[in-house]
Amino acid sequence: MNTSNAISWQVYGGVFIALIRFLSSMVLARYLSPDDFGLYGLAILFFTFISTLGSVGFSSALVRKSHCSDVDYQTCFWLTAASRFVMFSLTFIFLYPISVFFNEPVLISILAIISFNFLISLFEVIPNLILVKNLNYKVINIIQVFATLLETMLILTLVIIFDYTYWALVFGMLFNACIVSSVMLFKTKWKPSFQFSKDSYLEQANFGWNTLGFSIMNYLTGNLDYLIVSKTLGTYFLGIYEFAYRIPFLIHQRLVQPIGLVIYPSMSKLKGDRVAIFDLYSDTIYFLSLIVFPVLGGMLAVADIMVIVVWGEKWVEVIPPLQILALCTILRVWPQSVGAIFMIDNRPDIPFKISIVTMLFTLFFVSLFSFFWGIVGVAWGMVFSLIPSYFSVYLGLKRLDKSFMDIFRKQYPIIIVSIIMVSVVFLVKNMLLVNFSQGISLLLSIMTGFIVYPLVFILFFRSSFIYILEKIDLKYNNYRIKFLIKKMS
Repeated sequence: MNTSNAISWQVYGGVFIALIRFLSSMVLARYLSPDDFGLYGLAILFFTFISTLGSVGFSSALVRKSHCSDVDYQTCFWLTAASRFVMFSLTFIFLYPISVFFNEPVLISILAIISFNFLISLFEVIPNLILVKNLNYKVINIIQVFATLLETMLILTLVIIFDYTYWALVFGMLFNACIVSSVMLFKTKWKPSFQFSKDSYLEQANFGWNTLGFSIMNYLTGNLDYLIVSKTLGTYFLGIYEFAYRIPFLIHQRLVQPIGLVIYPSMSKLKGDRVAIFDLYSDTIYFLSLIVFPVLGGMLAVADIMVIVVWGEKWVEVIPPLQILALCTILRVWPQSVGAIFMIDNRPDIPFKISIVTMLFTLFFVSLFSFFWGIVGVAWGMVFSLIPSYFSVYLGLKRLDKSFMDIFRKQYPIIIVSIIMVSVVFLVKNMLLVNFSQGISLLLSIMTGFIVYPLVFILFFRSSFIYILEKIDLKYNNYRIKFLIKKMS
């Protein structure tokens, strides 16, 4: 599978999973309380940290390696297994201190159950690595969509029929891990065996410890807001904040991040061709921006009615932080894939060092702003914490003999068109649709955005619109697209 197809499958998978999560949230928001989501969020917060420690990044070294033997895979598996068992044990050691720290005794039982995910998901590590190296994101995404669908069905059944609360989310998570691990093992036919290479270990460890440091800093940067909200404001406001982050995070996790993961193995195959690497990076963020900017920009414009229609009146406190976090996710598009540029140069230390600075920025701004403005301040703190990320973009572009202007020249039509679309949707909603019901107003606002976005492109940035069509035609070779390109040229 080539890079274009890999990215396409990441988009398809991301969209389907985001849609499933979004639709299920419409139901869960009416059955579960902010406290339920807050408790589950607390458990996931700690679990994710332990999981980050347990991954160590051994597999990252094999992604960039041109040829991996079965001994390499077996070595990686046993290294990962050892770290997972250590993390599994540490979870049980820290159960009580964590529950005391957050003043939530129920966390003991939740974390005890969730920790089994370490052992279950161990068996997907190498099959997933094999699929990633082959850029076989079609299989990866089909499995993940299938698992997410079954997980959602289980959660909704437990909540609606059996009156489960946060436990439904916990069991759903474990069920998802079981499905993904078993199906990936079956698909790749890979099996663990007792093989271990010292040379392979040294190669993986040398690369892995730097990526581990980067992962830990990324975790702290991405979760300090949750830690501060949970500790200072409690599980209720953590549940509110978690819901505010839900859709922006889904877009980032299921679209921006997965495409960023494709870039690393794809760049590794370019063998240091700086022009090709820059083209791949710039095209990636171009098409990510093409989707993310209007979607989250539109959400920012209609958040006040969307929250009430989709989740209900009890979630109205979600609106201000949701709008700010939508902006935050938009700003994360450019930095997301730049780490691959350093990784292929065998400089994982650079993202690690920048991530330390980013973590300090996050701690400062989130703590300061939350003290004055609560969860709204936390959301603004996350926006300001992105400043060092743009410095990493500058350094990455510099390694390719490029600058921000090289990116901006390609991106500015999307930025301008998105701003115009958001402005039109906002004005239409607040001036023309005020007498309509909130549901109809939301629907008509979304339709307005769908019409305005391509229309402004065609009227003011025709060459950019043709470029987009040409890229689509390059992949799908569709006669209708060819006809449209010919008519517009």
